Formats: sequence, structure tokens, C-alpha cells
Amino acid sequence: MKAHFFALLLSLTFLSLQASPPPFLSSTNEDAQNLINFKTTLPNPSLLQNWLPNQNPCTFTGVECHETTNRVTSIGLANISLSCDFHPVAAFLLTLENLESLSLKSANISGSISFPLGSKCSSVLSYLDLSQSSLSGNASDIATLRSCPALKSLDLSGNSIEFSVHEEKSSGLRGLSFEFLDLSFNKIVGSNAVPFILSEGCNELKHLALKGNKVSGDIDFSSCKNLQYLDVSANNFSSSVPSFGKCLALEHLDISANKFHGDLGHAIGACVKLNFLNVSSNKISGPIPVLPTASLQSLSLGGNLFEGEFPLHLVDACPGLVMLDLSFNNLSGSVPSSLGSCTSLETLDISTNNFTGELPVDTVLKMTSLKRLDLGYNAFTGGLPDSFSQHASLESLDLSSNGLSGPIPTGLCQGPSNNLKELYLQNNMFTGSVPATLSNCSQLTALHLSFNYLTGTIPSSLGSLYQLRDLNLWFNQLHGEIPPELMNIKALETLILDFNELTGVIPSGISNCTNLNWISLSNNRLSGEIPASIGKLGSLAILKLSNNSFYGRIPPELGDCRSLIWLDLNSNFLNGTIPPELFKQSGSIAVNFIRGKRYVYLKNERSEQCHGEGNLLEFAGIRLEQLSRISSSHPCNFSRVYGEYTQPTFNDNGSMIFLDLSYNMLSGSIPVAIGSLCGIPLPPCGSASGSSSNIEHQKSHRRLASLAGSVAMGLLFSLFCIFGLLIVVVEMKKRKKKKDSALDVYIDSRSHSGTANTAWKLTGREALSIRKRPTDSSDFGDNNLVGWVKQHAKLRINDVFDPVLLKEDPNLEMELLQHLKVACACLDDRPWRRPTMIQVMATFKEIQAGSGLDSQSTTTTEDGGFSAVEMVEMSIKEGPELSKQ
Repeated sequence: MKAHFFALLLSLTFLSLQASPPPFLSSTNEDAQNLINFKTTLPNPSLLQNWLPNQNPCTFTGVECHETTNRVTSIGLANISLSCDFHPVAAFLLTLENLESLSLKSANISGSISFPLGSKCSSVLSYLDLSQSSLSGNASDIATLRSCPALKSLDLSGNSIEFSVHEEKSSGLRGLSFEFLDLSFNKIVGSNAVPFILSEGCNELKHLALKGNKVSGDIDFSSCKNLQYLDVSANNFSSSVPSFGKCLALEHLDISANKFHGDLGHAIGACVKLNFLNVSSNKISGPIPVLPTASLQSLSLGGNLFEGEFPLHLVDACPGLVMLDLSFNNLSGSVPSSLGSCTSLETLDISTNNFTGELPVDTVLKMTSLKRLDLGYNAFTGGLPDSFSQHASLESLDLSSNGLSGPIPTGLCQGPSNNLKELYLQNNMFTGSVPATLSNCSQLTALHLSFNYLTGTIPSSLGSLYQLRDLNLWFNQLHGEIPPELMNIKALETLILDFNELTGVIPSGISNCTNLNWISLSNNRLSGEIPASIGKLGSLAILKLSNNSFYGRIPPELGDCRSLIWLDLNSNFLNGTIPPELFKQSGSIAVNFIRGKRYVYLKNERSEQCHGEGNLLEFAGIRLEQLSRISSSHPCNFSRVYGEYTQPTFNDNGSMIFLDLSYNMLSGSIPVAIGSLCGIPLPPCGSASGSSSNIEHQKSHRRLASLAGSVAMGLLFSLFCIFGLLIVVVEMKKRKKKKDSALDVYIDSRSHSGTANTAWKLTGREALSIRKRPTDSSDFGDNNLVGWVKQHAKLRINDVFDPVLLKEDPNLEMELLQHLKVACACLDDRPWRRPTMIQVMATFKEIQAGSGLDSQSTTTTEDGGFSAVEMVEMSIKEGPELSKQ
């Protein structure tokens, strides 16, 4: 009986123990509830799936707890798109009593930094990372984090925080003693930003980053004695190099991409622990001063105004120096042989200076760790020796734009352990053939031999360079066929062979190179049909086949190239009709993989021998003054030169921006599909272009004035301004006559002119120019329409207007004069006197307001009338015009 009683008692006791809550729930139920409450505020309930009620929060994703107390001490939810406001972060996460660290990097947190009333931040929170999100508000909001008394590290980089407080109205960040503060890449502007940040002093500050804002004014960090890391690069500072005091702790200093000037040596002379120094892209002049080199590993002085010879005192930084950049200065003389003692140096860039003499090969060979050597844009002479092949660690060799001559050595990669990946020899005076032995450079990814005097054929052995991405051989004297073996290079991205003497056909296996994004074969002697297989190249963005002898039809399959934005087929023997399929990708083009490639666009000067609107050329490593060589060997002179770096970022919403099919044997009608082009840089697909009722109610005065506006816009976007206006003036006189001859078509993103007698309606901002063979120059005296207009401006300006227009509406003359004034200003011979886009648009709005016009342009209809077309606001970034030298 007693035995049964004790057994029952033990059972009840056991059940009682089972019913009791586990120890962790009694100590962490508040933490768990806060985390669950935070999860319920998220718009996406599928996130944080294991954050469940009545569960141990220490098992939640991203949560860490104290080993003994099981209280939440750390939360890491980086790279999880929470898409919530800062308010629940402050209410439910920052209030966790034992929280020491919170990382929400790239978590898409929005709103401003603030605490709900009654909320109290953890007293032990020391680390807070809210970088790469969508926070907004003012920098003064940071002061609300005073309620986190232990906070030492705060990262708010990559947000949209602004700065508009005035120093006299704000207490700054008093009460906050940061050791780490990163406010890089926000919207902080003005001269009071740094004083605001340092208002509490900077005795404890070890890391400060303000990179990528627009901070200005005078700054002084001499009181920041414990500062180890300082980055104020890419701002608007234009004062003397700031004072850093004793800076005995400073190890990393980056003041690049500003306009600092003055005595650099005096400012940082005491910073003996510096191991990283970047003062590039400033306005510091004079000889390179003596610098504290004892601990230096990385030194960047490029993009300043330094002059004189190579400073021998920099050799004192060896052998610890790993990176040295002296590029884009005015240094001269020869490279000292003592630089060979830099045996730890991995990168040496002295490009774009005035160094002379022969290549310092012996010095380079002593730098046994060297991986990247850039001697481009100097005045080195002599030949390129085979001995470079002895450098086993060298991966990138740039000797572009020098005065090197002789043959390219056949033994350049003869060493069994060569690691050469990039070879830039363009814009020199190399002669002879392209060595077949370059195939020994088995790791080569970039081969640039353009703008030399190379002869012979393209070696088929280059087809074994399976890692090659860039093959640029343009503007040489190469002949023969394009080796079919090149089509084995599946990694190939750019194939640039313009301006040679190549013959034969495009290899049919070109579709094997599925990564190709730029094909330029123009100005050769190629023939045959354009392979339809090119349409399989989904990454192809630029296709230039102009000035060859291609025949046959334009392959409709080219319309399958979902990234094609530039198509130049002018001056061939293509026949048949323009395939409508060519435009089926309109509004859905996606291209962002040819960013950062240097180019020039040459606007052709019209003549009987010069065909096509212009030439887009890959131009990396080539001096601008060398463009004269193109004119000397090509019938086209160029009236304007534009240069920039490619930066298309179409994300399934773009359109073709250049199409030139001129000087072929095409026939038939223009595809209606051309009129439905849409997508960036045109208006979005599906946008209305004006109702038919609106079209029917256009008055004659408004129609003609809008046409004048279109002419002016065509002049403004001056890539094709001269030819566009020629059409308007000449063709408007003949617009009532029926035209039966074949038409040639080109589209350009900066042209805004239109002509009559077409069966399509333009739906975008970019106009479509329909033209025939060039008009004789007898109408204008020469081919310079701009000069002709300016000459008449000195005599009787209204002689340039079509009398038919003035007869229909005599009151139109004043408005035409206003548009012509804008057009001439945009084409002023002195670029600095040309108005900005904002000024032009403002002027047009004033003209339209004065005439009762709305924001519409016009296109012609089939019967010779005009239809309204919406003109969206300009947003395309135009590359700077380069002076012709």
C-alpha cells in the first residue's frame, strides 16, 4: 500500500515538473515577445519563419544569446529585405535589455531615426549597423541615439540622410561618444557638417568616414588624437590640406576626389604610422614632398598637379610598399633604377605623365612581386624586349600611348610560368605581324593592339586563348580572313577589328561566342551575307558592319538580340526590305554589361565620298590627337567629336538608340514597327502619344511652330544636327511632291527632326529621320548648313526661313526667330558659351507659353499633315564634347 502511495506521489511530482515552464521562458519571455512583435510588423509574413511564439528565441534566425542567462545579446539580419520603418526597430529590437549588437545592413529599413515615446534603448548596446538601406531624415536625428548610452559604433552609410541644421541652432552630437562613425554615401551637404559631427569632441573617435557626400568648408582634425581611420574622399572640399596635428595613431587617410591644395608634407609629416595614404584627384601642386614612409603600404598621389622628376625619397618606403600610384601628373625624366628595391610592390602606375627614355625593363624585373604595371600615356621609346617574359608574377602590362616601335616580341610569354592576363600595346608604332606565339599567353583575358602599323594576317592560334574577353586589333593594316578559330573563344565579349583590310566573310560560328556584346568590323573589305546566327547573341549590344561589301537581306533574326542598342549597317550592298522583326525588342531591351568602356563618337562631315552619320569607336588607351590618323586614311572628316565611357543601364525597358541602314540597296516601305519604338531613352511602352481628337484640332499656326521647335531640338542634339536641319529646309519645300525612290533610315538618340510622307507615327522623344541620297550642296554653297545660317544672320536672317511657311502664317516669323536663336546658341563655336539643357528647356517653355503651345512635338502624317506627339522631359546624359585636335 505504501509502495503504491509513493509511486503515485512521484508520478504527480513528475507531472507537476513537466507542467512548469522551462527556465529559459521565465527569463527570456519578454525578449521572445519583442521579437515576435517585431516580426508581425513586417509586410512579408514569410520572412523569419522560425520566429514563432512559445519558442526559445535563442534558436531564431540571426539571434544570439548569452551562454548562461539565455538573454538576447546580438541580432544579425543583414541582407534580409525586411522592408520596414525604423519605428518597429526602435520599439521592439533596440529596447531588448541585454542587446549589445544589432546589424540590419542592406535590410531596407526606411524612415527617420527616432524613438517612440516611452521607449528606452538597451543600456549595453554598443554596435549598430543600419548601412545600405533607405533611411532618410536629417543628420540631427542621430542625436536621438543619446538614449543608447553605451553606443560606440554606428554605421549609417549608403542611406539618404540629409544635413540642413545650422550650427547655431543645433547642439550637434553632444552626449554621443563614438569610436566608429560611418556616414558615407548619404546626402550630407554644407560647410557645417564636420563641426556638427565633432561637436562632442573627438577624443574617443577612432574611425570616421564621410565618403561620397557633398561636405565642404574648412576642417581640422588636429584634436582627434586617437583617430586611426579617416575617409573624407569624394566631397566638395576646396581648402588647404587639413591639419591632422600629431596624428600619432592615424593609419588610414583618404582625402581623394576633392579640391584640396597646399602643403601635403607639412600636414601629414607627423603621421608616422600611416600605412594607407590616398590624396589622388586633388589640386596639390609642386614637387612630391617628403612623406612619412616608414609604415606605408599603399600610396596614391595620382590626378594632381605634381611636377618634377620621380622622387627618390619614395624609395625609402621599400620594401614594404605594395601599391604606388603617381598617374595623371606632370612628372618627367626617367624611372630611377633604385625603384627596383621595391620587392614587395604589386602595383605600379605612373601612367599619363611625361616620363621619357627606354622602358625600365631591368628595374621592373627586380620587382619580383609586381602584378600590375601601367606605363601608358608617357613618352617611352625604343622596343619591347623579350625579357618581359622573365617576370613570372606580372598579370597586367599597359604600355599604351607611348612611342614604342619595332616588332612585338615573339617570346613575350615564353616562360612556362607566365601569368600575363592583360596586354595593352595600343597607340604605339609597332610594326610587323601579330605574333602567333601570343597563344602561349594562355591566361590572357585582354589583348589590345589597336592603332599601330601591324601587317599580315590575324593568327589562327589566337583561337586557343579560351579565357580571352577583349580582342581589339582595329586601325592596323591587317589583311586576310577572320580566322574561324576565333569563334572557339566562348569567353569573348568584344571583337573590335575596324579599319583594317580584312576580306572574306563573317565566320558562321560567331554564334558560339555567346558572351559577345560589342562587334565592330566596319571599314574593311568583308563580303558575303550577314549570318542570321548573330541573332542568337543575347548579350550583343553594339553591332557595326558598315563600309564593307555585305550583300543579301538584313537577317530578321537580328531582332532576337534582346540587348541590341546600336546597329550600323550603312554603306554595303544589302537589298530587300527592312524586316519589321528588327524592332521587336523595343521597350524590353536589357543591357548593363558594357559599362565603363571608353569610346569616341565621330560625327561625319557630309560629302559625296563620306557615307553614314558617324562612327562609334572603342578608344581605350588612345590619345585624342591621334584621331587625325583616321581622317588621313578614311574619306570622312568629322565635324564633332564626343567622348565618354559607356554606361547603359536599361533594365528590360530600353530601346535601340542608333540605327543606320543608309547607302544600301534597300527597297519597299518603312516598317510600321519603327513607329512603335518605345522604352528608354524613348517614352515608356504603353504611354499615350496623343488622342486622335487632339490631332484633329491642331491649328495651322501650332503645327508649324511645333515643327520649328522640332528643328531646334534637332540642332540641340548635335550628333546629327546639320543633316537633320538640311532635310527640314529642303524637304519641306518639296513635301507636296510624291517621292517614289528607296528610303534609307537611321535613328539616333539625340536627333529630334522629322520629315513628311511616311506611313508611321512617331511615339517617342527621339525623332526618326527619313532621308534619300545627300542633297547637292548648291542650295547652300557648301555642306556647312550652320555656317550658311550664321552668314545669312549677318545679312537678312529671314532668308533662311521657308517662304511657304511665312506665307501661310506671317505672324510665325517672330517665333521662328526665337527657335533659331536657341539653335545657333547651342552650336556656338565656343563650347563654354553654349546654354545648358536646363536653360534650353526653360527657353522653349517660355516660347511655347508665348505662343499658346503645349508640351508637344509633331510628326508628319501620310497626307502631309502633322500629328501631335508627346515630348517628354529630357533625361539622357550626353557625353562631353571633345575638342578636335
